[in-house]
Amino acid sequence: MLSSSETGKKGIEEIEFIFNLALNLVPGTSHFELDITLARGLNYYTGAIFEVKANDVQMGSICGGGRYDDLTGIFGLLNVSGVGISFGIDRIF
Repeated sequence: MLSSSETGKKGIEEIEFIFNLALNLVPGTSHFELDITLARGLNYYTGAIFEVKANDVQMGSICGGGRYDDLTGIFGLLNVSGVGISFGIDRIF
């Protein structure tokens, strides 16, 4: 479906890079999964998002985050991109 789109091909290339990097940085990693239907509850994310789930536990994510461009602009600091992560300490506990 993405083979005719330069942007789509670039996106697949970036996803492969992230997966390979993660697998090489964390030897013995048990599981990475790509879910293109994943959505976070906050609308300020502008790029990739992620969630971390505990193995063998029936609950939602225990960690999540993603990329956002110019989120600081609403506070007067323009053109600053970033990434963020948060942990659900109550779920971890």
